[in-house]
Amino acid sequence: MTAPKITFEEIAAYAAGELTGTDRQRVADAIASDAGLASRVARIAAAIATMRTDSSTPVPPESLARYRAVFREQYQEAPATSLFDLVEQVARLLFDSRTQPAVAGLRGVGAIQVVYEADGVLIELGIEGAGETRRVTGQISAESTPTTAVLRNEGDCVELELDEQGWFTADVPAGQYDLRVLLQDRVVTATDISIG
Repeated sequence: MTAPKITFEEIAAYAAGELTGTDRQRVADAIASDAGLASRVARIAAAIATMRTDSSTPVPPESLARYRAVFREQYQEAPATSLFDLVEQVARLLFDSRTQPAVAGLRGVGAIQVVYEADGVLIELGIEGAGETRRVTGQISAESTPTTAVLRNEGDCVELELDEQGWFTADVPAGQYDLRVLLQDRVVTATDISIG
């Protein structure tokens, strides 16, 4: 006899610390015997912890219900792979103009150029400006069109609005960021991007 399938609602409730008694034990037993499920729970728990420490304006209840419905559909519609099973690749730094020697006789600092690559994904960034906010422009080139891209650090999360060719422009607070790009089959992350 096979154990009943653990639902997304049970996984989320377990990760949030909301399950008790036999329900909690049943999910805990399933997690102990399934590394993939354990990984999903860890990711959901990390997302919940981030949301609980977020001091921004609360999401309206109707929006939250709509988002939960979307994630529930994605979890149920993906038989072999869900969003939690996507492979994450770390892009390698190909070029950083800050490491190039300065041209003699020129003063001032121009735009910084940074290029990352990960298995057919090219991330090109231009960073310019001074002060607390910098203008970041760039393009994400890949075989499949990126669906989402965010610049994130401990204090800020900036969603980049990508056009059909993967171009974007954003004003970003100075700081150290990771750029996460969601593609159809994987997540590509460029780490430790110094903006400012």
